[in-house]
Amino acid sequence: MKINFKIFFVFAFTLLMISTSVHAADKNLYEYLKSKAVDDGKNSTYVSDNNGIDFLNPSSETNGRGIYYIHDTKNETYPIVYYRGDISNNFIIYAGYCWQILLSTNTGAVKLIYAGVPTDNKCLAEGGDMSLPKTAFGLANDSKYAPYMYTEDGTTFNDSVLKTSIDNWFEANLKDQANEIEDAIYCNDMTPDSSVQFAARYRLLNTGPTLSCPKEYSYTVDNDLGNGRLKYPVATVSADELTYIGLKLKDTTSDSFGWINFSYWAMTPYSGIKNMYPNTKHAINENTLTYAAGARPVIAVNNTAFFRSGNGERNTPFSLKVTAVYKVSKGNEYVNLDTTSSIAGEKVSFKVQDRDGFAIEDIEFTDSDGNELNISYTKSGDKYTFEMPEKNVVITPKYRQLKDFHALLTNNTNIIIPVDSIEEEQEASFKLNILHGYKLIKITFSDGNNDLDINYEENNNTYKFTMPASDVIVDAQLEELPKYKVNSTDVEIKDTDYYVGDKVSFTVKNKIGKKIDKVIVTDLDGNVVDVNLTNNGNEYSFDMIDKDLNISVVYDDLINPNTAAGIEIILYIIISIMSITGIKLTLKRIREYN
Repeated sequence: MKINFKIFFVFAFTLLMISTSVHAADKNLYEYLKSKAVDDGKNSTYVSDNNGIDFLNPSSETNGRGIYYIHDTKNETYPIVYYRGDISNNFIIYAGYCWQILLSTNTGAVKLIYAGVPTDNKCLAEGGDMSLPKTAFGLANDSKYAPYMYTEDGTTFNDSVLKTSIDNWFEANLKDQANEIEDAIYCNDMTPDSSVQFAARYRLLNTGPTLSCPKEYSYTVDNDLGNGRLKYPVATVSADELTYIGLKLKDTTSDSFGWINFSYWAMTPYSGIKNMYPNTKHAINENTLTYAAGARPVIAVNNTAFFRSGNGERNTPFSLKVTAVYKVSKGNEYVNLDTTSSIAGEKVSFKVQDRDGFAIEDIEFTDSDGNELNISYTKSGDKYTFEMPEKNVVITPKYRQLKDFHALLTNNTNIIIPVDSIEEEQEASFKLNILHGYKLIKITFSDGNNDLDINYEENNNTYKFTMPASDVIVDAQLEELPKYKVNSTDVEIKDTDYYVGDKVSFTVKNKIGKKIDKVIVTDLDGNVVDVNLTNNGNEYSFDMIDKDLNISVVYDDLINPNTAAGIEIILYIIISIMSITGIKLTLKRIREYN
């Protein structure tokens, strides 16, 4: 078959370009946003003030419009990036729903706020369709219901009405994506000020927003990151976050995308019985806890999120894919984690603390629901390593209380003891070096005064037993095996005495005019013994058996004597003729010379 190489080259090049373009289009969401972000601490295209964005005023054409990063975080591993103002290019489709990008976290996760259900892969919802149905924030207009989770007794925390609505939606729609969503902080800052209001109200009117949040009011799933009260990694937006994106408390002039002409709750309290929310007049305002406002879930997709298409506009939203990240948690305080999350297949390492009076008995791995996981691990020094499964992993070291230690001793030079101080009821071991030509008669144990009855197991001359509640002296009685003699003639052999099983090697001597006919091994009575004799030229060997032996060699003559006499006569005649011929040639040369 004839190949048209020109067509083949074009096809191959086209295929390569298609393949390359597909992979080139995969973009990490956070890295993409960071590459587009502008420093919010200086003037820029939509920021006229030389000091950057003024957060005591709403977003506008001169006070922020686009993607920014917080100036004070620019030198961190993951600077905080956020959208602000009158923009339309922050729409995303993820897990079958539309979302708008709010801002990133200090881990590179990206917070998204619910924006409705897509239509033909477009995010066309507006107003109330960008929210869940309206709901009250709290059960009643009572200050005890102001928190996102309230308590009657100070120990048991109950869900607010808003949290119940958001959690129920998440459980029905996003529970399967829980490991693609980072456990971020959702701030319900209940810090009081000197009046009946809360610190957030004063802050947003006088000093500006913050993303810092007291741990008590930082709602998270994990109690190391925050208060650990959330069931799922979802809540809603704070008034501080709304201020970053361009809304302003009590100011109706904002052009921020956070305004959707539909009121919805924020997490931030205003006063004892009021909470903040963006209203239909472009402002953050406040209303009583029983007021009905929308619920817009907020999630933080982890920093493995990437997109392959879209530019963020409503008609062409980013199409998001996220690699699941699984949590690594401590089952107790004695675990030191190298990381708190990992993708499946990655190596995860941790250390376990030593405890006085205790020994590590085992490492238990469970999932988030307490189900045991079959995970193999390796230990090098004080570090344990395992491969992350497609599950959240909780690591719990199991300890046992140490018992008394006792000495393991011996006076026998053939016994090797690797560890001479063993905990009671734990495994003790020693190795017995049985010299060549000896056999073990018995192993004995004592405490120095009395014999001990100890059961042991043996494998390849290593002995193991359970340490009793006393010191142990171990001894071994060995007995030499019998030796047998090898007598020989016409051979070169190194030794004459051998144990059963020893390899007997010897070399048969050569004799002039003789060849080896056979080598015979017999017992002392002259009986031939089959010892499976092997040879390589003149080198012979066999394995010694349990009796004395003789080795003898039988030779044959190389040439028959009668034949040898005839050959001698012929050689004599040839030599004589050669001698006479030599004399004649010599005389002839002398005459020619003269």
